[in-house]
Amino acid sequence: MRQLAVKLAIAGAGAAVLVAAYLWFSPTQSSEVVAIGQPIQQDDFLYTVDGVTKAKSIGSGETRTSAHGTFYVATIKVENRALRVDYRWDPSIVYVVDAAGHRYEMSVEGQQSLDAARHPSLIVPAGMTARFQVAFDLPAGVQRPALAFSNGILMGDLFNGAAYMRARVPLE
Repeated sequence: MRQLAVKLAIAGAGAAVLVAAYLWFSPTQSSEVVAIGQPIQQDDFLYTVDGVTKAKSIGSGETRTSAHGTFYVATIKVENRALRVDYRWDPSIVYVVDAAGHRYEMSVEGQQSLDAARHPSLIVPAGMTARFQVAFDLPAGVQRPALAFSNGILMGDLFNGAAYMRARVPLE
């Protein structure tokens, strides 16, 4: 009987931890507005949106692509504050959310045109900084687009509830 009570107590504690973790990391938590130029921390990595440009097309010659709406090109500085671990940039961690809650992923065609012109190295060595551009093809009339990040939860995120996932950088 005592073993059953211990097992039930452990199961109850585990369930409580899972519920608390869900509430702590819940995507329904309110977002935090972060200005262009203000860093957003994820574990040992800082993301800073340096600027945003708008264009109807990206690239030139064979690599030129036109937007269905308008391209928003965000320049993001990634600072790797880790002591030994390299950071591998993946532009798909960045997305845009509008006032209605619609989510827009990066434009694959726009990103290919950007990368063809710049040929970025995707590795940011420990202690170094690099800048990347990410293209989004947003529809005409989009209201209050804001850039956001989602790159999973790393060890350092456990201490602040993955606050970086709630950060929103207004693009206008």
